[in-house]
Amino acid sequence: MRIDVLLAMVRLLLCGEILVPEPILRALLSAGPVAAPRNGPADPAIRDLTRREWEVLALIAKGKQNKIVAAELGLSEHTVKLHIHHLINKLGVSNRTGAAIWFLAQGEAGGTPTSST
Repeated sequence: MRIDVLLAMVRLLLCGEILVPEPILRALLSAGPVAAPRNGPADPAIRDLTRREWEVLALIAKGKQNKIVAAELGLSEHTVKLHIHHLINKLGVSNRTGAAIWFLAQGEAGGTPTSST
């Protein structure tokens, strides 16, 4: 493993984030259905997400840090944090890892929209 990746993982852990290695995440997703969000089925959440929220969600599902997401989308870090907060509430998950898992599950189920609002 590259040292910069290892250091990024340690930083995330120190900030209280939960890390799930991609092979384990994929195995969990293929093992069975992901628990339904607190707010009901995924379809309403898909309709409620804005285009920008989808962009942020896609980047955090790739494991990108807030500052990297902000730089790639031309936003402030604070704005990215707000988007993530809204995503967590809309998806009914408890953290960004839950949002990433939800996103990956939608993609595998064919639920990720091609054009969002």
